[in-house]
Amino acid sequence: MYQVIGNLFIGVAPIFGCTAALLGLDWFLAPGLFQAIFKLADTPGQPQWTASWQALTSTSTSWWQLLLLLILTVTIVIGGFDLSPADYQNSAIGLYSTVGIVLVLTTLLTLIGITNWIHTLVTWGLMVAIILGYSLLVSLVVMLITHLLTNRA
Repeated sequence: MYQVIGNLFIGVAPIFGCTAALLGLDWFLAPGLFQAIFKLADTPGQPQWTASWQALTSTSTSWWQLLLLLILTVTIVIGGFDLSPADYQNSAIGLYSTVGIVLVLTTLLTLIGITNWIHTLVTWGLMVAIILGYSLLVSLVVMLITHLLTNRA
């Protein structure tokens, strides 16, 4: 069972690693962007749009930091999130076991009244979703630019 569940995490490790790298780059190169993401994710039920926008616009970031962040983000998005067919196949094997165990543990913890971890889990999940959405947007822009440049002839 341990190896089957391990296959899921081995197969999708690039997604989590690239997401963590992008979040770390935001923290290091654009602290305002990192704070804006965290402010949105901290209260998932009622996102703090105004506070997030204020954090994004009030923190000054130099042009070279933004350029470096953009270059590194494009590099990570283009080359880091690519999973092979074998990764998908191995991940699928562990997915069912992992979902089953998570459902059983979550149900048991909720029934005995231990629910204080849910807010942290939802906050981190929303933060990952924001970064993945940002990655998808960057990927679509790169794909559009590539499509426009290759179809010029």
